[in-house]
Amino acid sequence: MNRLRVLFCQQRFAPGKTWEALGSTILKNHHVKACSADQVEETLQSFKPHVLVPWWHPLPRSIIEKAPSSLGLVQQFGVGLDNVDVDACTDNGIWVARLASQSTGNADSVAEHAVLLMLALSRRLNASMNIVREGKPYGSLCGTSLMGKRVAVAGLGDIGVAVVKRLEGWGMDIVAVRKNVNADIPRGISPGTISRVYSLDELPQVVSSCDFTLCAIKYDRKENRHLFGTELFSKFNGSTFINIARGGLVDEAALYQALEDGSVGQAGLDVFEKEPLSVSSPLQTHPNVILTGHNAGVTDLFYKQGTKAFARNCDSFANGQLVQFGVNRPTNPRVQLS
Repeated sequence: MNRLRVLFCQQRFAPGKTWEALGSTILKNHHVKACSADQVEETLQSFKPHVLVPWWHPLPRSIIEKAPSSLGLVQQFGVGLDNVDVDACTDNGIWVARLASQSTGNADSVAEHAVLLMLALSRRLNASMNIVREGKPYGSLCGTSLMGKRVAVAGLGDIGVAVVKRLEGWGMDIVAVRKNVNADIPRGISPGTISRVYSLDELPQVVSSCDFTLCAIKYDRKENRHLFGTELFSKFNGSTFINIARGGLVDEAALYQALEDGSVGQAGLDVFEKEPLSVSSPLQTHPNVILTGHNAGVTDLFYKQGTKAFARNCDSFANGQLVQFGVNRPTNPRVQLS
């Protein structure tokens, strides 16, 4: 096996969980280095990695084209590649791969977070905490139960399926929205759990009849950027919107206006079109919004299982084998894989 130089574009996964610690454990056959976001371009030239892990850092064409010839694989530690110019990688002979959400604990972690946002919004967690903090009389706040409510899960990929499985048994009417309405219900979902599957074209009709709409749709900048915009938000009838997919799916200005006019009653967002979300964004202070910092999948479970899948791909690449969950196939790859 060839010894790889692996560069992470952020110094740690989370507090207490550094990337470089992997170099003495699961990636002990390789040389692991991590740098801060402002040192990426400099470290690319000095370290000359074989594998680059973007994490949150954007990899536009300008960076890809100046990368050293040693770079043969961009391997995301996670699912999202919207911050990576995959076409530029392909043009420059660089393989690109992600990790599967289902097998790494990412889907389970994100699904738990989705339910957290549903409960926090329905039980008005912010307002309830303020009652205690401000010494207001108890019993002055009424929450909303999930029992008997209708929820639309938009997207039946790994995360959407994990959400449905967690909501099963809560006494909710669960409907789904997916691109291929005629596809079989994914394995792991009990028969009858989803009462009906709708097409994406029917999304306006669906959101108008639901108490909650949860977005778990795969993002494609060319196909569905700002899918949730002014027109769609106008159909919500005061219901709750939750996004744990990608920020580019949502027109944030349109969402804010819908919250102001009451079309959307509440919103829970873990992702944003530009991250971090500007501190001046009006969503930051809206009383009917709960924001979290794209940390739905950042859990001990994902770190533990994700590192194993990541190491397998690094070892495959080092041995000249095709990596799992690749998203491109360069015509003239810098490294031949078979």
